[in-house]
Amino acid sequence: MALEEAEREQREMMWTPTPDGPQPDVHPGVGWIPNEILPDWKLPNVPDGNGTSTASFVLIDMTDDDGPSVLGTQGKNCPTSCRPLRAKQARFPQRPYNRKQRFLFAEDEKHTPLVDAALEDLEDPTLKAEVIRHRLFISKMRRTARHMAHLRRKFLAYQEEAWATYEHLANANAAFRITHMINTDIGGGFGSGARLSYATRRDGMDVMEDPWMEELTRRENFCEWCRREDHDTRFCHFLPDTSKTNATSRIPIVTTDLHAKFPSTTSTSRRHAALHVLDAPSDVVTTSPKSLDANKGVMSR
Repeated sequence: MALEEAEREQREMMWTPTPDGPQPDVHPGVGWIPNEILPDWKLPNVPDGNGTSTASFVLIDMTDDDGPSVLGTQGKNCPTSCRPLRAKQARFPQRPYNRKQRFLFAEDEKHTPLVDAALEDLEDPTLKAEVIRHRLFISKMRRTARHMAHLRRKFLAYQEEAWATYEHLANANAAFRITHMINTDIGGGFGSGARLSYATRRDGMDVMEDPWMEELTRRENFCEWCRREDHDTRFCHFLPDTSKTNATSRIPIVTTDLHAKFPSTTSTSRRHAALHVLDAPSDVVTTSPKSLDANKGVMSR
């Protein structure tokens, strides 16, 4: 017993608050207030960490870029913990808000100063923090939407330029010239083909000789836009596609490669051909490339 008593006294001496060590229940400093807003927030006891108790002091940060947050601690020089500051729930379940009620929390409206004044007089920092969080993420949505619109315009411009290269390649008879060179020299290991291994030449020739091999190799495990695993992101049907969509509705209608069916047309005539197909009744839209080949590009009932 004497030994246990001596060990207890030694531990108490080690836990005695010092100017440089943890000082539980001592005011941490400027900005900290006694915790009266989060009575259910439990933090490890100081200094031994055994058990938990309600945070003694909190520090509210309404300017956090991720939304208002609150810091909690047991005292001066004690460890701190951080969590989002959310509105305290009412005693009884509430109905979801309708559009008019949601409009109350909008920013930069004629009634916004009245709402802000009411929040000040209510003296509920959790409610004020929730309104600030709502307006913050609405603002983030607005900025993101404008950025997405800018990226959409860039995506369509890149897409048009990529399609234009097909026209120039077709006008240069590139497919025939390249294929002829591969069949006569490269595939046999002559010319620049001498730098390629036999396996590389064989695999490439197998692909070129297969009339049904026309699908691009998958480069992504899943689509970053819709999260499906059956296509790459740039082929997602949620993205705008000038070759497959009506310029007015932006709704995918035809899933065939129109330019592949009209390889020698100019960009203007290709658009006219595409619009001619897109203007067809919905019950005659053909989505299979083979059906277009069979009908020589003519859709019929």
